[in-house]
Amino acid sequence: MTALPTHIEVLIADDNPINQTIFSAFFRKCKMNFDIAKDGAEAVQKWKNGEFDLILMDIDMPVMNGIEATKAIRRLEREHMGQMPVTPTESSSSSSIHTRPRAPVIIIALTTLASQANGVEVLAAGCDDFLPRPVSLPSLTNKIKEWVPREDGARIGID
Repeated sequence: MTALPTHIEVLIADDNPINQTIFSAFFRKCKMNFDIAKDGAEAVQKWKNGEFDLILMDIDMPVMNGIEATKAIRRLEREHMGQMPVTPTESSSSSSIHTRPRAPVIIIALTTLASQANGVEVLAAGCDDFLPRPVSLPSLTNKIKEWVPREDGARIGID
């Protein structure tokens, strides 16, 4: 079995502490960097401030649900046309915004609503894919392999 890439940054957007613990242990064991957002609004804010390659987006969260958070992230990606703010350096003006290229983040929805109609809804919102709950770690591993490129840019593929 091909190992998961360790060069990516993952955001776990899930309000359930048990799920947070399970995903944290999984990513820690895979030696992947990750952060946690407890609701959709926090996920959008962390995405704005971070450099995430993958978001696991719970659909049913407080404050802002996963559909709304995904739409907000995709809108921001379109508005900034692949650019993200970079913290100004001491030698530059603090009022100027410096940007560098940023690829669209991969968003995998996590939902108990795994019917075909709900799958269409999460994809229409801008999610790249979805996993039904309860999420099995082998299914999650396969989704990551399917969506995340290797460090050389090629897809890992599923063994």
